[in-house]
Amino acid sequence: MPQQISQAGFTLLELLVVIAIIAILAAIILPPLNKARKAAKCVSELAKLKNAVATAIKALDDFRDGSKTLAQALAKVTPVCDKLNALHNNNCYKKNANIALDALLNEMKAKVQVLRESLDSADQATLDAAIVNC
Repeated sequence: MPQQISQAGFTLLELLVVIAIIAILAAIILPPLNKARKAAKCVSELAKLKNAVATAIKALDDFRDGSKTLAQALAKVTPVCDKLNALHNNNCYKKNANIALDALLNEMKAKVQVLRESLDSADQATLDAAIVNC
């Protein structure tokens, strides 16, 4: 009597069903992961902006104390304006409003205004051109 050989394995249909289930689960899981990634990037950008604002405030104080030139101080202020506009454009800033960041931005704007009042007209024009995006 011949012996029957049993083969262990999966049929093509079983493999296709498993692949389909994995694809469905991936479709369910990936959109929330992308949303979380975008939110994390936004929070990271806000933290970078906060550091840039603090650096700009220090540069403005250094200019007022005479240890930096106006150009050196504005080199720290201009990137803040650019980053702030980029965050406004992608709605990151509105969704993740940060009280501490708002306070720093207001402090920077106040220092820029005080600085502007103490400058001559040529330097005021330079300052206005540098912060036009703020």
